[in-house]
Amino acid sequence: MRSQTDFLLERAYEQVFQDLILGRAQMNASSTRQFFDALGGKGRSVFLAAFRQNKGFTYLEQFAVSNMLDDLLPAGSHLLTGESAKDLFALIDSPAQSNVENVIQRVCREMQSFGSAVIVTAVSQVGTLEHLAVLYEETQLLLSLSQEEKRVHSMRSDALAKDVLSFFDLRAIRCAQSYDELLFELCLAFSKMSLCGLTVQQQDKVVQFLLRVFALPLPGDSLASDQLAELLGEKLSLLPADKKDSSRKRRVLTAVYRHLRDLDVSLQSLAANELYMNADYLGRVFVELTGQHFSAFVEQKRVTLAIRLLQFAPKLSVSSLAAYVGYPANGQYFCKVFQRHCGMTPRDYRKSLAPATVGSNAL
Repeated sequence: MRSQTDFLLERAYEQVFQDLILGRAQMNASSTRQFFDALGGKGRSVFLAAFRQNKGFTYLEQFAVSNMLDDLLPAGSHLLTGESAKDLFALIDSPAQSNVENVIQRVCREMQSFGSAVIVTAVSQVGTLEHLAVLYEETQLLLSLSQEEKRVHSMRSDALAKDVLSFFDLRAIRCAQSYDELLFELCLAFSKMSLCGLTVQQQDKVVQFLLRVFALPLPGDSLASDQLAELLGEKLSLLPADKKDSSRKRRVLTAVYRHLRDLDVSLQSLAANELYMNADYLGRVFVELTGQHFSAFVEQKRVTLAIRLLQFAPKLSVSSLAAYVGYPANGQYFCKVFQRHCGMTPRDYRKSLAPATVGSNAL
């Protein structure tokens, strides 16, 4: 019989587990370190099995699923179970993945025989404990696709799923608070695809997969990032209610992000060649829309883009990175701008990065 101490410790670990998969855990916190130590270290290889039903799971249903996983998986393989919204997540040791599909199907059959609703499931790839947030995003993608296609189980096998998770930060897109934030995330994603040498046709396939994740209609032709932003902006309710204001803001921000990486982008060039308005008037409108002057806005976004690209491809040279985000390829001016914003050079920032995460790329 478990003691009260064991029960409280288990509940504490469940909270840390939930914080880790949702990306809100403090890696240096004592509770997180204790969690890692109790499970064999942050580098332990694991995977997530996710269960979803529309009404969510009662405490008794959670208990039943957890007990069945304990019984059906190899001894000691089922490490922990936690919940988030309508989903139930099981943390499982990596060697058990070979037979997990049969186990999950058995669990779902048993639960339905007890009167539970249809349960949709997904299994992530193998990763490590410190990268549970990446595995969580993968299960979210697979669960969404399973529901759209009316399937009840989805194992990660499609290379496109890997590409979507690598290029698009689904959590950042879902949590975007403004159209500006959404445009930035899409600019970053298309930059990553370009950096990896994807052809237009390959990019189209990745974008179509993303549209399926968000249950959006598939286009007949190629979809540019600004068109994708409009579809997602409407889906995520990021477009202003005032149609006139919404249209103006979209036009201005879209033009800026379309040319953010251009070496010669300027307020004057956008006013004359993209937006067909007086440059002084555009400058006033831009401050009104963003709260920043054009040059400061572009500089900040370029530095943020550089940071995210370094995280994605840590081996990218400084000169290549500078040219990629819109600065002269010799990198001198870029390094000064980067240091002014970050307090360190791009090289020092790269040295500060943790070891490559699951799904990261090194070019």
